[in-house]
Amino acid sequence: MRATLRRFSSSSGRATLAFDMYGTTFDVKGLGSMMRAMPAIDAKEPAFNSMWRAKQLEYTFRRTCMDAYRPMTVATREALDFCCEMFDAELSEEERERLCGAYLLLPAFADCKPGLDQLAAANHRCYAFSNGTSSDVRCLLANAELSGSFVDTVVVDDMPSPVFKPHAATYAYLMERAGSSEEDTWLVSSNPFDILGAAACGWRTAWMKRGERPNYVMDPWADSPGPTVVVSSFLELADAVASHPPCGA
Repeated sequence: MRATLRRFSSSSGRATLAFDMYGTTFDVKGLGSMMRAMPAIDAKEPAFNSMWRAKQLEYTFRRTCMDAYRPMTVATREALDFCCEMFDAELSEEERERLCGAYLLLPAFADCKPGLDQLAAANHRCYAFSNGTSSDVRCLLANAELSGSFVDTVVVDDMPSPVFKPHAATYAYLMERAGSSEEDTWLVSSNPFDILGAAACGWRTAWMKRGERPNYVMDPWADSPGPTVVVSSFLELADAVASHPPCGA
């Protein structure tokens, strides 16, 4: 039985921030050089890399709709196998395992650590929040020396009945683990589907729109409020949160 968690009070203006990992904290394009070094991919790398990520996400959406959950590691490998077929890239089993294993070594964006330090100095609580598995996310954080920047790691794989973001149950699970409420919880994510999912649950949201994606657009859903703020760096988050204090703070 899960222990009852004490509800976090936002009366001091402190916020709970849930940080997406893949694409927001860690650069999923960081495998490019490894791919280009593989003759079967080489010049196909930009398209191959983008399709791998797109299929990985698509498979998580499909499995949630089908009520057929498998861990993110499965989606990552199956998406890679799809790309090998689509791009006629004859990768060996060893090469495929190396690429999937490199997902544990993705580089963190340079602004993450100083931005998280600013939030900690302002007494906000930061959580790693991911569709990945606990072991994978903890490995990523340790390799990037970011483990100490987060209060805890919350992953969908640990849910009693796992589903992937943006299912509403995932955001409820984060609040349960953090002991927070909708009005004092923020999602920080570069993924529009994640922003829309959290906003639909009443969270405040910071869309991380980094400079290398100037043409990336938010889905224009008429029934969604869209992101609370749009930022281009973790270094902008402390001021953004301060400008939107919780009700009653």
